[in-house]
Amino acid sequence: NTYGAEIYVDLHATKNGNRKLGESVFTFKLKGDNVSEQKTAKQGKTADFTPIRYTDEDDNKTFTYTITEIVPNDAKNADKVEYKDRNVDPENPAVGPWTKDGITYDETEHTVTVAITDNGDGTLTKVVKYDGKDDVPVFTNTYGAEIYVDLHATKNGNTKLGETVFTFEL
Repeated sequence: NTYGAEIYVDLHATKNGNRKLGESVFTFKLKGDNVSEQKTAKQGKTADFTPIRYTDEDDNKTFTYTITEIVPNDAKNADKVEYKDRNVDPENPAVGPWTKDGITYDETEHTVTVAITDNGDGTLTKVVKYDGKDDVPVFTNTYGAEIYVDLHATKNGNTKLGETVFTFEL
């Protein structure tokens, strides 16, 4: 006789709803324990990763994964450094927050653990924890439009004032 048991575990990431994000699509990455996958979701929706298969050989083991939101390479920080160039100086890497098209990306790294137990009857039990809790992680981006304006002031000339210097205050 042979014995075997298997179970599939679904992992997820949710993008917080924010109507200002419109129809933007966001990418999430799941990695760890021989898994590396990217999935997308719109605001207010959930990214569903491909189910992971476990067998009776995984009995009494805990597997660890991380889920992150992918920041676009051309997103910039306050110093106007692009995300793709953040590690140009490894001893002094650029830091976020990272913004593109008014969207500031969530850089949180969520840890997921999956514990597998063989019930001894051909079934397995799973315990999935996101950051130590049962709740699927929610990634929250913010939106803020901004514009930069250069203001200039000119003082009309008057020869009677000579070389007098004027200060303008805004």
